[in-house]
Amino acid sequence: IVGGEVTYQCLGNDYYRVVVTLYRDCSGVILPATTNVTIKRGDGTSIGTFFPPKGPSSFINVNKVGCGAPTPNICIETADYVLDSVQLPQSPFGYDLYNQSCCRNYNVDNILNAWKVGSTFHSRIIGNGGGCNSSPTFNQYPPVVLPANVPLAVNVSATDPDSDSLAYSLCAPLDDDNTSPPFVNVPFATGFSSSNLVTSSPALSIDPVTGVINGTITSAGKYSVGICVSEFKNGALVGTLRRDYQFTVVQPWAVFASIGSSTDASCSSANDGSATILVGGGAAPYTFSWSSGGSTATVNNLTPGTHT
Repeated sequence: IVGGEVTYQCLGNDYYRVVVTLYRDCSGVILPATTNVTIKRGDGTSIGTFFPPKGPSSFINVNKVGCGAPTPNICIETADYVLDSVQLPQSPFGYDLYNQSCCRNYNVDNILNAWKVGSTFHSRIIGNGGGCNSSPTFNQYPPVVLPANVPLAVNVSATDPDSDSLAYSLCAPLDDDNTSPPFVNVPFATGFSSSNLVTSSPALSIDPVTGVINGTITSAGKYSVGICVSEFKNGALVGTLRRDYQFTVVQPWAVFASIGSSTDASCSSANDGSATILVGGGAAPYTFSWSSGGSTATVNNLTPGTHT
């Protein structure tokens, strides 16, 4: 299993429809015919564990990323498991809704012994949840493959059916060690943590308003991350949603470059111009050789004319 999330829809009269979405590597274990969804009130009272059936599968196939090298036939299968109706009376304690699955892929770089580590996909109704309230749902599948050494702008936003305000954050994937809340983070491999999920510079960050991830991943590999969405109604927190998923980072096929910034020489006889080149693709670190003799990304003391 490479990812998942739990969403819910209010049907009225305290009844809810709950959907568990699972993602799996097509080369791994098959998706189960049923999966679990446990619901507990915030004070620990169990509502029950249910086993909705698997719905139709969809497949996300990837051959290459932009100008990147072809990937090794990466394929992700996804399916929904729908609990058609469960009664959740209004409660000041709220509710935890979660699925627990085992196990993750063998070679996830940021998780220690990932093949031994399970997953908890968790959503929470806070207090009375703002009345008959439905969770947000993500607008698209999570990214399966991302390029290394290329500045990213990846939209992982969601839409709320009640037009509530949403706030986004990067968060740690959850382990399945605890069978009830509070849940614990996965054990991170050396060099990684809940605040350093991926090898990147600038570090990966997410815009809390737009849900766009920015940053530059600097090392190819497989990484698991969490996308947390907090839902606010009239300024009050009414629910949280967490998507946990794994993506593969590949080196782009060829080096590419562009002028990031430049300053013209002040006059025809001056040598106070400068230029900075932005580079991506290939395999870092990069070397530079300017026609003027410079050997770094930024070159100074340029005269008017053409410089390569």
